Amino acid sequence: YNTELPPTHPDCVVDLSTKLSTKKASMGETVRLTAVLKNKTQEGQPMTMAIIGLPAGTSAQPWQLKEMQEKGVFDFYEVSGNNVACYYRQMKPGETREINFDLKAEVPGKFEAPASSAYLYYTAEQKVWTALPAVAINE
Repeated sequence: YNTELPPTHPDCVVDLSTKLSTKKASMGETVRLTAVLKNKTQEGQPMTMAIIGLPAGTSAQPWQLKEMQEKGVFDFYEVSGNNVACYYRQMKPGETREINFDLKAEVPGKFEAPASSAYLYYTAEQKVWTALPAVAINE
């Protein structure tokens, strides 16, 4: 079968939520994507990952990603297609991390994003999944 939003594993120790600041934008404008990653336990967690799906027709700004890494928003990042992978060396007990991406609307049309996920690096089979609404970009 095929699904746009896989089921979340019940044993996943982190939670992830994503939202867009708007569902409509014009070409050249920025759309804020906010992702919130939370350690659901009262134990520290090692090497945590959040893979954030970006809507097609938008792009993350390389200068912003580099600046966020320098400010410690995440420890490392990697861009692959329409996904930004954010790596954290550790998460403290009950810790919440917020990531704000200012995406540039570049192509007109109505676009969806791939589902976003979060998990511990060494237990990739235990993921939490979340999806964004579609975004419409006008000329």
